[in-house]
Amino acid sequence: MAQDKAVAFIAGRLENWLRDLGYPYDVVQAVLAERGDDPFLARQTVAALADVVAQPDWPAVLTAYARCKRIVRKLPEQYPLDVAADPEPATRALLAAYQAAAPSVQTAGDVAALDAALRALAGPINAFFDKVLVMAEDEALRRARLGLLQHIAALSDGIAELALLQGF
Repeated sequence: MAQDKAVAFIAGRLENWLRDLGYPYDVVQAVLAERGDDPFLARQTVAALADVVAQPDWPAVLTAYARCKRIVRKLPEQYPLDVAADPEPATRALLAAYQAAAPSVQTAGDVAALDAALRALAGPINAFFDKVLVMAEDEALRRARLGLLQHIAALSDGIAELALLQGF
């Protein structure tokens, strides 16, 4: 109990310090949700994410990512990444884009890699949602599509909780 109080106190001080440095509250909260246990890494990540969200095209990138995250965030189970049975070209294009982008995020684990991946995925995500019915009647097809979206939504895990950003 005393340890929990100490951790909460330190987390609160870290949040206040980052806000005092001028970083937006939503960026600070998004990063601390994933990296609040490492003040040095949190400071670096907040600085990098603040630069990313200040880019004029960021809202469109975040919106594309949010389409994936919103549809899967309350699912009770994790589906595998297996779209072999999905005949839709938009699904295959999104899978190919994900497979090209994900390794750099998983390897680097930083905002620059995440930003590059999300930018590369924005177009395929939007095309996917324009052309594909995610909640298909066929259960295997629906699970395959949801699995792909879960994997995309998980790209930011360990870096920042992008759902806490303004515009999400």
